[in-house]
Amino acid sequence: MVQFIICVADTDAERDMDCRADAKDGSREIGSVYLRDIDRKKGEAEFGIFIGERDALGKGYGTQAAKLMLDYGFDKIRLQKIFLRLLEDNPRALKSYEKTGFQLIKNKRKTVDLQQGECVVLFMEINCRQWKKIKEKKKK
Repeated sequence: MVQFIICVADTDAERDMDCRADAKDGSREIGSVYLRDIDRKKGEAEFGIFIGERDALGKGYGTQAAKLMLDYGFDKIRLQKIFLRLLEDNPRALKSYEKTGFQLIKNKRKTVDLQQGECVVLFMEINCRQWKKIKEKKKK
């Protein structure tokens, strides 16, 4: 598993975000982003992210952290595909993942029983070729 802590500057004036192993420079930790179940033979891993500070939600930190992790997964680990799971009733996460480049896997969903009741899990993925195209478009 590869995991980084999402850190933001501790002042409202700065909107800097960084992903690293620790936060010893006065910034505060707001969550984490990770790749797990890394299968080097298949070139696949599962993506996950958690933003635990309510005041950090909706500010683009999750999208920015996801992009950094995709860079890491495709460029450093040389993965070919990264996938994720999300609850259907989480439109904020869906929007963030779509902004990052993840696409819904059609006809792949799962129903699970959680504390809040029965929920539908959706699956999304992005492959290395798609990610490189997205990055090239942004350079232009």
